[in-house]
Amino acid sequence: MSARTANLKRMLDLCDELGSIKRKIQDPGLKPQTLTRLRKQSKQKLEALALDLRQSKFKGFLGTIQKELSAEHFLILAILLRLHLRSDSPYIEGRELLSNVFETSFELLRGMELLQVDGVLRSLGLMEQEIEEEEAERLEGEDLLEGRFRLCPKVLDGFLEELGLHSRSPGRRRKPYAHQRELLVDLKMLHNLHQARAGRLFSADKWSRLRGEESDRGTKAVTRRIHRLGQEIEKRLQGLENPQQFPLLRFVQEMGLSKDELLIVCHLLFLELHEGNPFEDTVVLLQLISGSEEELLKKRAIFHEKALLRRKDILEVECMVESREMTSECRLSNWVLTRIFGGDPKPIDADEKLEFHLFLKSLDSSHFLRDI
Repeated sequence: MSARTANLKRMLDLCDELGSIKRKIQDPGLKPQTLTRLRKQSKQKLEALALDLRQSKFKGFLGTIQKELSAEHFLILAILLRLHLRSDSPYIEGRELLSNVFETSFELLRGMELLQVDGVLRSLGLMEQEIEEEEAERLEGEDLLEGRFRLCPKVLDGFLEELGLHSRSPGRRRKPYAHQRELLVDLKMLHNLHQARAGRLFSADKWSRLRGEESDRGTKAVTRRIHRLGQEIEKRLQGLENPQQFPLLRFVQEMGLSKDELLIVCHLLFLELHEGNPFEDTVVLLQLISGSEEELLKKRAIFHEKALLRRKDILEVECMVESREMTSECRLSNWVLTRIFGGDPKPIDADEKLEFHLFLKSLDSSHFLRDI
């Protein structure tokens, strides 16, 4: 066993011993002298862990973050690593995680800083919080103790690197898309996150509050997941040798769609595929692409008559009240779906529409059948 491996083993063993002591301390039937002895052991082992952390010379990823870590930080990473390796679920509730590190109420209160977004573990991307769509709806800003956390994959890779082992399936999520279906599935996940955020910000029971929800921690967490997934999609797209092989990407490039415009198209596409309903309220689409009240006001212009989506006949806007876009419903023009799924029909321009309209009017003429 190399010195690096032996050092890492000693530190992880210390963390396991600390965990065992913490579990014993939580026994309500302990005698006072036993409790005192266990707390002394816990303090000694934590000091030994801190000393090892200072003296260790990690390589690779762990070496780049070593100076930022305290003994408590490393202990939390070790707990999450153990959970990842031994449990069916890699997540642990914040309250339980802190209870495995701290003992007294004061220590637990102080330890909440370790769960904060701007704390060392989360700001460095070492630990992440799970925010499912249904959970995002109920998670309040200060509910870190009820939030669930897991080890980030790059930390596991860092531990394996110290052992001289290959990381787990390197680059698995960064492989280029094999076909358009994979891309559409990721875009649907991205769309669903936008939908979850819009529900937090603009649902009927929230938009009328005095304070906007964009500063809420749960909303910020969803926004971070949006950015993270967006970056993953970008990386996988960058690896494509021939992006033109995907009809959707050809469509985006030829039409010059922005990310917001693509998200609107995707929403209407998925709505029709899953519900058989081509129509969506324009205001719902506006909320979908807005991450704040300010953006909601700013992005209204995307639905104007001379804006790209309507100018290029991608969107059909109907049921508008007195030319006010926010009162309308939208659907994709007929040619768009065929184009996205691999057909290549060209949109009908204004002159052709006029000719077709005049043709329809001619059906009322008594000379129509004779002309045929």
